[in-house]
Amino acid sequence: MSSSSAASAMLPSPPIPRRDEDRYVYAGTGPALRQANDSNETLMDPPVPISDPYGWMRDDDRVDAGVLKYLEDENEYSRRVTEHLGGLQEELYGEFLSGRARPAPLLFPTAIPATTTPSLLPLFADPAFCQWTSPSTIRWKKISHSFILLLLYSTSRSSSVIIFSSLLFFSRQRDSIQETDYTTPRPRGKYWYYTRTFAGSSYAAYCRAPKTSDAYPEIAWDGTKESPILPDEITYLDVNELARDKPYCGVGTVRTSPSTTKVAYTVDYSGDEKYELHVLDLSNGVDVALREVGGGGGGGGGGADKLLEVDALVWGKDDSTLYYTTMDEQHRPFRLYRRRNWTEGENAIDTLLKEDADDLFWCGLSKSLDEKYVFFESASKETSEVWYLPTEDDEGEMKCVAPRRNRVLYEVEHGNGAWYVWTNVGGSPNMKLMVVPAGPDTAEHWELVLDADGSPIFDGGLVRSLDSVTVLNSHLVAEGREGGIPRIWTYDLRTRIATRLEFDESAYNVGLLSHYEADARSIAVSYDSMLTPPSSIDIDLDDVGVRSVLKTKAVPGYDKGMYGFVRSEVRSRNGTTMIPISVVYRKDTMEKVEAGHRVPCHLYGYGSYGMCVEADFRSTRLPLLDRGMIYVIAHVRGGGEMGRNWYEEPNGGKYLCKKNTFDDFVDVARSLVESWTTPDMLSCEGRSAGGLLIGASINQAPELFRCAILGVPFVDVVCTMTDSTIPLTSGEWVEWGNPNEERYFSYMMEYSPMNNVQSGKRYPACWLTGGLHDPRVAYWEPAKFTATLRHANPDNENPICMKLDLSAGHFSASDRYKYYRELAYDYSFLLDQLNLAKRRRTLQTEDRMHHRSLQHLLLGLAGIGMKGEEDRTSPGVEGVELADVLLANESMRMSRGPFAFQVNTVAGSSTCIDEHPRSASNALRGGEVEIR
Repeated sequence: MSSSSAASAMLPSPPIPRRDEDRYVYAGTGPALRQANDSNETLMDPPVPISDPYGWMRDDDRVDAGVLKYLEDENEYSRRVTEHLGGLQEELYGEFLSGRARPAPLLFPTAIPATTTPSLLPLFADPAFCQWTSPSTIRWKKISHSFILLLLYSTSRSSSVIIFSSLLFFSRQRDSIQETDYTTPRPRGKYWYYTRTFAGSSYAAYCRAPKTSDAYPEIAWDGTKESPILPDEITYLDVNELARDKPYCGVGTVRTSPSTTKVAYTVDYSGDEKYELHVLDLSNGVDVALREVGGGGGGGGGGADKLLEVDALVWGKDDSTLYYTTMDEQHRPFRLYRRRNWTEGENAIDTLLKEDADDLFWCGLSKSLDEKYVFFESASKETSEVWYLPTEDDEGEMKCVAPRRNRVLYEVEHGNGAWYVWTNVGGSPNMKLMVVPAGPDTAEHWELVLDADGSPIFDGGLVRSLDSVTVLNSHLVAEGREGGIPRIWTYDLRTRIATRLEFDESAYNVGLLSHYEADARSIAVSYDSMLTPPSSIDIDLDDVGVRSVLKTKAVPGYDKGMYGFVRSEVRSRNGTTMIPISVVYRKDTMEKVEAGHRVPCHLYGYGSYGMCVEADFRSTRLPLLDRGMIYVIAHVRGGGEMGRNWYEEPNGGKYLCKKNTFDDFVDVARSLVESWTTPDMLSCEGRSAGGLLIGASINQAPELFRCAILGVPFVDVVCTMTDSTIPLTSGEWVEWGNPNEERYFSYMMEYSPMNNVQSGKRYPACWLTGGLHDPRVAYWEPAKFTATLRHANPDNENPICMKLDLSAGHFSASDRYKYYRELAYDYSFLLDQLNLAKRRRTLQTEDRMHHRSLQHLLLGLAGIGMKGEEDRTSPGVEGVELADVLLANESMRMSRGPFAFQVNTVAGSSTCIDEHPRSASNALRGGEVEIR
């Protein structure tokens, strides 16, 4: 029996929730809304019952005492299952924050005779010695409740010394995140705008500094929180202050007013994505929470005592006017209001400008880059239309750029008196780029944007996909994909020359940073890859070869040369589709594979909504790689990596070809097992709709995986999609299909994870997460799936655990430190199940000979012999392990300088090493945005 199997035999008993065997939901006809207004599909009549024995777990108000008690019991069970991993969780948390490494074990006795060398002791009291300032210095940290041995020695035998200390130093410290940091300043009007984070503070601070010229400023920051990034910096919104004494604080939108003296922002204090609207006066610090007026704003009719809840906002032409959208009972943005004289409380004037009552359509609000128009976009996943209002003449009615046409998508930006439209009109597989003079009802006059040779720069064909367009005075800047890789093109409006930006690596992630000025002569992009940390690069629009790096993410100690990357393809089971995969690994791990060994692999996927999982850099992957894992992203169908045809019917991953998504993922897993790993060494992970991917995949092939992480998983597909009263459900009918309709019901039942759990199978260990206030994937979905997995296989030796955050929503903790602690829980469970909980390699292969020789030397000094590499316990020491020698600095490898040891007890824990549909592409840069 494996160690994990042995551990599972001693697992505590999980909660056993009641099953209401006579409880059903019904698909088909019924009293509530059962299908879209324009659907021609036949509803099932009579309705078909679907077993829902755990349906009692659903509590829309989140107040039922019995349900909350059950959720708390599940949390307690997960805590007990993982309580032996406390040290590992702290270790992972430390690695996320500062890369502090756990050394590999080395035998050492519990007691060693020591003498004192006074000449060496002042070294430890010198503060300059104890700071990490260069590769040749060491930062010391005091570790309480730890038994640490510090060994100092010199080449002279007479002065060899061993002393006891409670200090531990870390060689080659690697900061996974720089806790005190800033984002790249971006110009807007009279100021540079950026955010800052500070060590120990959980949230960002929004800052700005005056512009003294149009050139990017010299930044002479000394790295401290006290030092400004730019001269005369001010903090105009500190989210840490907003979050004080609150369990959750999520800031949505932050917009400075036209005069720059006020800031409008939205904030969510529960995780349910219901945002309050505030306006902060920067001249006096007065913060006003806007409220509903009369029966208007928000449509709630709550009057002046009810806080105004909004989805999006923009300023009008001056500080007296705000535009905002509100949500209906299903959490769908659907109304656009203009508020005049917002400072006058009950006397403020709200005007309803536009409303879309169709449940399939999600409404958005924006302003053109040149600030001449306010746009109201109403879109389903297949059809859209855009309305506009001039900011300088805003008393008139909104007008439509082009009325909606079934299955025609389009988006609009304004510049130089024209609408630039990217659209699939005519049924093109990808978006084409078109232009027309600005005005209403323009659809019949759209024309392709041509290059100097008369060829369309984006013709909607299969080769290039187009996602967004930024319109500047002199250039268009387009973001899209080609060859499965994100790309950026510039198009000179004067010469009509289109240029694709090129980068050195074969696969990478690139996208525009925020741009606020239409007269910009350069653009700033964010660039990274699975090996290269993110950097901001300024690119001259007239000569794209002229580039300068504005900022690079600091990952001190990260050695890119130790890691490798490959972009490859796996043939799907249909024999023709090639599934792209992105793979990152440590080179010494891949050397083992090349030598014929099998190694642990972690497989990640998403595959829905046409959203892409990019080959980007995540420092939080490093703890997995450093423990010998290969990390693989499967770019399965249902995403948009290969263009919209990778997403749409007939061969993508939507509607009646959704199973392609799951088949692709399982095919990639089988390929990994055939080449690099084994089922007992393979884990998988997905979040939200990616959780659906994982649930369907482990149902299809439970034998392929040892461990699965399902974050806020959408797993009760049919029961959820039959009920339009659940927030956001009806809009999803154009993604998955409507199970109330005959056309979709049987197909969706064939893959819905909740309805396809197999009995009598050995399922992988599963770690499910959720948020009590999640409006996108309700908490009861992971709760019901957890119970269903256990009920179907009561003898399964692998644990099924759920950890539900009772103070968060879909996007986990808003507090960045709490987020990393939650991730440490996830990864500790994964590593434990793969028997990697005690393995971490922190030193390069070429260092090993030095270390081994040094071990022999030190143990010889202590008078004990060296044992075999696999035997880690000294015969004369009861249950004690010690750490490998950590080199003090690169210049002292062979013989001189201080060394540290850490004592671990074999039986106990080691001594502690501290350590969307809503989202535009710019919002995704540098962050984890999960969308259901």
